[in-house]
Amino acid sequence: MKNTIEYSKSYKSSYTFDETREVPISHYVCQWWIIQFQGVQIDNQINTSISFKKKHRDQIRYKNSALPFRRSGLWMTMKVVFQSILTKRLGKIGTIVYKLLITDFLTYFISTREKLIRSRISIDLLMHCLRKIVRRLNKIDGLLSTIDSNNITPWIQNIREEIKQKIGRITLNLDWQKSIEKNQKENIIKLQLNPNQKEIFQHSCQKLKAYLNKKHSNTSNKQFYDRYDYNRWLLTSVAHEDDGLPRVSVLTNHDDDAMGIALMRIETWVQSCLEQWINHSLLSTIGYKCFENLQSFYEDYQLAALNFYYSNNQFTDPIGYSRFILTSLTTIRLMHMKLCEDIRFERLKLHAIEIPHLMNLFEFLILLNRDDMIRARDLYDYFLEFNDKSYPDLLSNIDSQNAFGVHFAEQSVEINENLKKIQEQIEQDKKDKIQEINNAKEKYEGLMKKVNDLKCECEKDTFYRKCDRCTIIKEANNIKVDIYECPIPSKRRSALAVMFELQMPNEIRCYRDILWQFVNRP
Repeated sequence: MKNTIEYSKSYKSSYTFDETREVPISHYVCQWWIIQFQGVQIDNQINTSISFKKKHRDQIRYKNSALPFRRSGLWMTMKVVFQSILTKRLGKIGTIVYKLLITDFLTYFISTREKLIRSRISIDLLMHCLRKIVRRLNKIDGLLSTIDSNNITPWIQNIREEIKQKIGRITLNLDWQKSIEKNQKENIIKLQLNPNQKEIFQHSCQKLKAYLNKKHSNTSNKQFYDRYDYNRWLLTSVAHEDDGLPRVSVLTNHDDDAMGIALMRIETWVQSCLEQWINHSLLSTIGYKCFENLQSFYEDYQLAALNFYYSNNQFTDPIGYSRFILTSLTTIRLMHMKLCEDIRFERLKLHAIEIPHLMNLFEFLILLNRDDMIRARDLYDYFLEFNDKSYPDLLSNIDSQNAFGVHFAEQSVEINENLKKIQEQIEQDKKDKIQEINNAKEKYEGLMKKVNDLKCECEKDTFYRKCDRCTIIKEANNIKVDIYECPIPSKRRSALAVMFELQMPNEIRCYRDILWQFVNRP
């Protein structure tokens, strides 16, 4: 059970030190231990009926070291045997039970050591163990969601709660500042001071305030802030009380610096508050009408952003253009998510979102902070998922069999009724046109019969006076029938696509228009 590595003897502090070390190998120990159980057969290849993935580190300890080997052969064997028994008895749920019991054992060991004053664990080791316990609980939650077992789930939940309670008792006290605040309040009471009256313990600083006010009035900062009217649009809340989005023109002017700051405020607001604004609007009386306001807002923002970040077919601010890409994709994703949550547009989950070269575009974004990188990664994953969908997107193949508009129109009672009325009117118009053609033919044939019985009597020197025969021929040649144009294609699939374009819901139209504007940006 031992595999030793011999080293030459060294001299430390004037005495000989043996460098012989032990390297436990759990593989052989596990095989030896398992065959001690009755009814267990091990072949030469050491292939067990249950496969395990156990971490094994060849850590080397001094032969006479007092520290135990963390993953020794005996400990690995005990865990393998324990998990083998649970897995054979309980099946897939046995792995979860095994991980839960091992985590409970670790928690019990730590809590027991913490109760002993002389043998408490160091703070670093304690935090390491607590983080490990939390990771294991999260892993158990993930495994539990993949297995359907109502019989043992309550027991697992009970053990998890017990572990959490033990962790709560072990965790360091984070309320150490409350005692200091309590002492400060007691001291204020002793001095008989009212903490709400700031003038009692704060200097008035009248001269300083007068100087600052004078200095502030002589600079352009006051005009700068008045021009932007920051109080009307806070980044931490919904834009306006009337649920209306602010106009970009309110925040911009002709100065380049001011334009850049205004665009950054808009981009920060979209990142922080747009989803909140959409949710609030959908729950209010305006509903999906907020998409119309959002479309107008995005058009103004895109025009201002492209003029500032990209002009004369070249980048003037690559970093700002990267923020424009993230802001636009965030807007499109939020609108797409809200539409997919609506039962009427649930089929959008099956349709692709095709933005040319979008996946490659992420590689060229210039992101300066971690938050933007996380946003970019989330957007990349979201659009990558919908980039591989089999059904076509909203901007191409609109009359194909699996097109969203065709399917939506097919399911819509109102669209089908209107299509039926239009088709009935088309049939009536066709009949009327056929009758008009037949009448014109009869009139032409009647006039030409009259011509056959007449002779031309026109005088050669007179051009404006015609004989009866020439007059009748001219009348016959002037008979015209306008061409009939059917307003709806004859194929039903194409007709449904046209009807969808005519009666498309406004929320879909706004989303598609924003998507089209982003796709066709310079």
